[in-house]
Amino acid sequence: MRGLNGNEAAQPRVFAHDMVPIAIGAINPRQEGTGATLNGIANGLEMTSGGATQAVGDVLTLSAGSGTVAAKVKVLAVSGGVVTGFALEFSGTANAPYGAGYALADALTQAATTGSGTGFTATVRNIDLPNTHERGCCLYAGIAIDTGLDLILESGELYNTTYTARLKGITAGSFLPVLAKRVVAVTLSSGSYASGDLIAIY
Repeated sequence: MRGLNGNEAAQPRVFAHDMVPIAIGAINPRQEGTGATLNGIANGLEMTSGGATQAVGDVLTLSAGSGTVAAKVKVLAVSGGVVTGFALEFSGTANAPYGAGYALADALTQAATTGSGTGFTATVRNIDLPNTHERGCCLYAGIAIDTGLDLILESGELYNTTYTARLKGITAGSFLPVLAKRVVAVTLSSGSYASGDLIAIY
């Protein structure tokens, strides 16, 4: 949702209206068209081949690439069996609805389908948190993050060990009043991060 910029009559919102579990490296579900960007805003995927004998309604499982949870797309439009429109589909994995572990520029291929089509390919173009192309989101930490939380904030800057402004010493149950666009890494002194340990709060 748009923020208050340029809208003095809007009432400030102090309560969340949506929440999304954070899987690091999840593909951003924004998909307007099949290109890398639309109106200067990056889509989650850039289609590089629409494949053959695809059908509307087919759900295509993509290769994992750098990822640990494979993403899925649903075919929305075809022309002569070639995909001309698609959207990210829920992966079916809890707390990782749009895959996990992907990196920008990962080249993905079609690994499976609910139909009979073949040959769909795409490149990862956006792994920001959903709905942060205009405004960032706050974070809820369901676990203690003692060593460090690496973030890209609304400023576009990456805050990690290179910067003195790295967040650490976060206790479980904390709300973080930052405007984040992407969670890059979570470093713990023991154990490991699991998707959903952080939640994006809108």
